[in-house]
Amino acid sequence: MRAKTLQILWHERQPIFSVDFEHASACRAAAAGTADAVLGRMATAGGDQHARIWRVLRSHGQPPAMEYLATLSRHSAAVNCVRWCPSGALLATGGDDGAILIWQQSVSGRPDMPALGDANDDDAKETWRVSTLLRGTTVELYDLAWSPNGRYILSACIDNTCRIYDCIHVLTDHQHFVQGVAWDPLSQFIATQSSDRYCRASSAPIADSLAASIESAGTSTALEEKEPDASDKVSALFCNENLTSFFRRLAFSPDGSLLIAPAGIAASKDTPAAPSTKTGQPTAGGLVGDATPSSTQTTNTVYIFGRTQLSGDPLAHLPGHKTPAIAVRFNPLQYRLHQPTLDRGIPPVIRLPYRYIFAVATQDSVVVYDTQHTRPIAVLANMHYTTLTDVAWSACGRVLVMSSSDGFCSMVEFEDGEWGPCTKGLPSAMLSVMLC
Repeated sequence: MRAKTLQILWHERQPIFSVDFEHASACRAAAAGTADAVLGRMATAGGDQHARIWRVLRSHGQPPAMEYLATLSRHSAAVNCVRWCPSGALLATGGDDGAILIWQQSVSGRPDMPALGDANDDDAKETWRVSTLLRGTTVELYDLAWSPNGRYILSACIDNTCRIYDCIHVLTDHQHFVQGVAWDPLSQFIATQSSDRYCRASSAPIADSLAASIESAGTSTALEEKEPDASDKVSALFCNENLTSFFRRLAFSPDGSLLIAPAGIAASKDTPAAPSTKTGQPTAGGLVGDATPSSTQTTNTVYIFGRTQLSGDPLAHLPGHKTPAIAVRFNPLQYRLHQPTLDRGIPPVIRLPYRYIFAVATQDSVVVYDTQHTRPIAVLANMHYTTLTDVAWSACGRVLVMSSSDGFCSMVEFEDGEWGPCTKGLPSAMLSVMLC
């Protein structure tokens, strides 16, 4: 594993609020036999009102390098989120101006596709244009998610709503800023998370019946305790609006079997201390920290929900972070279960026939887990001066990039085979049975 903070003026020293890898181009490069040289394109969003596109290069076993491709400059305020369409042909950007711009690469020499990038950018190697402008609100947008077929976009707004485009459907379940959204890879659910301390899952089939399914009563499920009886005491699952972050970026696993929500809190009764940003050494149930919390304190965590129990109790939670978690991203590949763990008779924490790797970005570190264990397999800390904002995996599953409000990105490259051999997934019907 090699980690490096890239000394690049990504966004003119302004904060970087989002990062995302385009997986489709990397898959095409793998099919063409050039995957060793090209890891794919990557987009970043910054406080300078621009989004930028980069190509991640690697050759002869050297650490990845960045090649600048283009600046997308049609927003009138800070850009908070960039997300590639699953097909890879389109890029969505959203920010404080309330607009969602869908960008498409221009074909050189075609007069019907005018360039709308930065006209003064002599270093640009690609030209991109705005193919679609979506505006359903004038307030800030904090997060975006594409539907699996690339036809719809889900946005998180600070007017307490979520909007589904291209035709507009407004979800008004939340009572405070919506800071994270995710779309189920199997197209059945959408998940939203807000500073009102609720994470909600709604039925959302992407078909002609989309509007009816979203607007019908009873389709929204809150991943939070129900209203208590007089004798009950309810503990909130998530941080309140005092969390000093714009983002609570939750994520579905690539097969749709799991939903992981950040910004969780849990009672720290007999809980080990928070992770130390100096050592990062794992202990049972958590990481070594600088202080031992008392029984009345809470600890930061992330909650893992099963697909068939989105309205029930979490399958597991991962406590012990020093600061609240603000984003979760899954490695796109599936890996075989760790055989030495099975040989010791220890069953997987999450009952899957394979394991997923995922990264949890807290405000000051990135912790990498797999679905077979509760202990982290890597802790990346002391790489940035200010809070982290987003995290993304490359299509090959070996490169992890994190963005920060200090204006820099860090890249971590894992060794080939470090996660073990990859495996193919099972049909979703089998997963539903296994997770019941």
